[in-house]
Amino acid sequence: MKLQFLELSTLQQHEHIDVPAARKLARQILAEGIVRQPLLVAQGSHVILDGHHRFHALHAVLKTRYAPCVIVDYSDTAQIDVAPWRTDFPVSRADVLHAAETKKLLPIKSSRHSAHFQIDPCDVPLDELGQSYSAFDGRVYESSNRNLPAAWQGEQR
Repeated sequence: MKLQFLELSTLQQHEHIDVPAARKLARQILAEGIVRQPLLVAQGSHVILDGHHRFHALHAVLKTRYAPCVIVDYSDTAQIDVAPWRTDFPVSRADVLHAAETKKLLPIKSSRHSAHFQIDPCDVPLDELGQSYSAFDGRVYESSNRNLPAAWQGEQR
């Protein structure tokens, strides 16, 4: 899967978050100076499937403009599954998309998305996420072969 940089304002949430946990994550990201994991986002709709707390940390707390994302075809069950985290709250793909579209967010930790591929750490320097998109040259980077800008390669695992 490809690592892409999407403008945070284009992403759609589908569930509520634990705000204190997101603020704690923001402090961790700020202290380390890097975003370790990309957000998992539905192709086309830009619904966040995994990474709501990272989204909030980057967007609302740290005020970056972009986030590293892995884009998936949400209709393709060979790429990704959705299941409920909670036994008291069933959830489906349609529920997730409806919640994002209507802005009537699902409860915290109501959906669990499982990708059928490896999502590699991205270790993107935080200061690069506030820059204009031209800083990324509009390129898409393959996370599997670490075809990343030279400035990032020393941070890769």
